Amino acid sequence: MSDSLAVRVSHRFVSGFHLDLQFQLPLHPSTVTAVTGMSGSGKSTLLRILAGLQSVQDGRVQFGPETWVDTARHLELPPQARRVGMVFQHPALFPHLTVAQNITCGIARLPQHLRNDRLAALLGQFDLHHLREQRPGQLSGGQLQRVALARCLAPQPQLLLLDEPLSALDLPSRGLVRQTLKRHLAQRPVTTLLVTHDPNEIRDLATAVIVIDQGRVLQQGPLADVLLNPIEPLVAELLAAGQPAAHPPNSQSSPSPSVDR
Repeated sequence: MSDSLAVRVSHRFVSGFHLDLQFQLPLHPSTVTAVTGMSGSGKSTLLRILAGLQSVQDGRVQFGPETWVDTARHLELPPQARRVGMVFQHPALFPHLTVAQNITCGIARLPQHLRNDRLAALLGQFDLHHLREQRPGQLSGGQLQRVALARCLAPQPQLLLLDEPLSALDLPSRGLVRQTLKRHLAQRPVTTLLVTHDPNEIRDLATAVIVIDQGRVLQQGPLADVLLNPIEPLVAELLAAGQPAAHPPNSQSSPSPSVDR
């Protein structure tokens, strides 16, 4: 338990959607676990729970020796106490700040020399040196997402949550940012959960996968094992190389606003 992320949470939304997730992941640095499933299955809600942005009615979240949520003890650690970094589909950078200022806004309390060192390293790793004085309105979609990733990593989180960070990009930008992200994650001592519908992203970035269906874990394990032994046709479809899986006719069409779409 001390070296794993253990999740057991249950929450019923006003729409009637019931999230009931249970799983355990080993905490190995530089590993990526993909979280996939049909739209409305609860993937993004899981990330929001881990980040402290969504409460649950019942359950427990344990990250290594730290208890983040324990409803039996009325314990819910605030987001700033969890050292979690989260990147969304849309970067949401501060439009009035430069690239350098956006990246360092989360480490303002560090001594100046440490801020400068960390900024220089991230600008180099994400190929942003030439853009450091630009503002978000002057950047392309791929550049914006690279800045968002650098900003998220600046505080050196112990858990990185990526909520479809590449889905809003055009194909050339998506490929470039994906390779940049792959190189960077391989060099960082951080555990990553990546929500994605794209099987190519899963195969390229992840070593393990969690498949969620209708608010529950359908299958979990090392990617190679799940690819070889999918327990249901839906799992095989979601992980099939090529185009992301299409929505089935009976997929959930109107989930609660708190549930990913």
